[in-house]
Amino acid sequence: MKYRKRRFANRRRRERFIMIPRDLLVHPDWTHRPAAARVIFVDMCKIHHHGSERGPSNNGRIGYGCAAGAKATNMSVATAYRMLKELRESGLLELRREGAFRVKAGDGRAAEWEITIYPIAGRASKPWGERRLHIEHWLLDCAAYKGLSNQAKCILIELMRRHDGGNNGSISFGGADGACAGFSTDVTERALTELERAGFLVQTAPAVPHLSHPRKWRLTMYEADRKSPTKDFMSDSRPSAEKSYSGFTGAGKSPKNVSMMRVPSRAVVPEVHASVGEVSNDRNELDDPLTNLATRVGETLATPDIRTSETHLEASPPAAGRLPVCEPVGAPSAQGYIKATKPADPAVNVSRAQPSPVARVVEPGDLFGGVLQSVPSPHDELRLELRAKLSQQRGTQSRLAEAVGLSRSTFAHALSGRAGFTPTAAAALRRWLDGEPLAGDWPTVPAAPEDKNAA
Repeated sequence: MKYRKRRFANRRRRERFIMIPRDLLVHPDWTHRPAAARVIFVDMCKIHHHGSERGPSNNGRIGYGCAAGAKATNMSVATAYRMLKELRESGLLELRREGAFRVKAGDGRAAEWEITIYPIAGRASKPWGERRLHIEHWLLDCAAYKGLSNQAKCILIELMRRHDGGNNGSISFGGADGACAGFSTDVTERALTELERAGFLVQTAPAVPHLSHPRKWRLTMYEADRKSPTKDFMSDSRPSAEKSYSGFTGAGKSPKNVSMMRVPSRAVVPEVHASVGEVSNDRNELDDPLTNLATRVGETLATPDIRTSETHLEASPPAAGRLPVCEPVGAPSAQGYIKATKPADPAVNVSRAQPSPVARVVEPGDLFGGVLQSVPSPHDELRLELRAKLSQQRGTQSRLAEAVGLSRSTFAHALSGRAGFTPTAAAALRRWLDGEPLAGDWPTVPAAPEDKNAA
């Protein structure tokens, strides 16, 4: 009695699995099908259950639609429809009942299928041999398997087919062996790399190309050398690349990955903040306010839309040895508004126009408050002298460019300032400007015109 209870308890704890004939996995009906179609077929086999004392078999009434196929293959519904059609044409599936869409009058239903490799009431299964490949449901339901590509899933099934129970750790499989499963060498190599990274495979021996020996693998879901299976694909402790800056995978958080900020080339004038009350408002104390030339007759200045706490700053010209002082305009209540009229005299000195309240940009000066003078470079001096000389002597620009070894366009770009002369060309042009001809038939530099008003 105790033995019967223990046997029944072991039966209840046994994991569910599917059985696929091993001869089918090397048959053209399987290897000539697309990878997505094979994944859908394996997913449908999970729904099938054999008849037992618990109930009859559901073969012929397996409900499966395009949406379920799209979810299993991570593809579109239209692709899943084509894959189901492929399996139906190959004879692996038979449609027993058409599906129906959900309408207002009633509920929809999925199509009902029959898997021909399994028996059905009144018909025996197709003879595919006695050897079967057992794939447990927990393996097909794990997140690592669902995250694989369809080609990697098919290569994994092919490797599981080659496992005989005692060769785990010495399963030979390389890129060329993918032809047995209907894949090219490149697709097989990518699938093996994907399976190894996911934790389904562990390489135990490298390949020996000169002896035509492929790599050897160990399947982590099976035991090896009398050791329990490691099931590396079920562990989340494997290192994975983390996303970093701008979505790049594996990018480290280092200054090299951060874009450099643009640094201004001009000097920045420091800002001087002033609040109302700290600096006296002298704008309303002007004796002779000037008219606003930017308005028409009859127009008046409307009340500005600013708050009482806001302050407008106006930069004044910097004094010698002092920083620029910003003067506040003041609150709207303290400002006086002047009616703009057209001046009677059209000849108005525009230079005496009233400055705008918008802050003016002050050019940086030297340490003593003076204005820095720009010093032309030697290339700029050479360019200016050449343009002055060539304007007096027409038709020599092309000959001059040919003499110094430059093309006509390159010489024109350098003469206009868009490019620069080479050191050799600059030295030759400088000698020509000094009066030395570049060639025997070249005239010298034309002399400067005499001043008729000279005494």
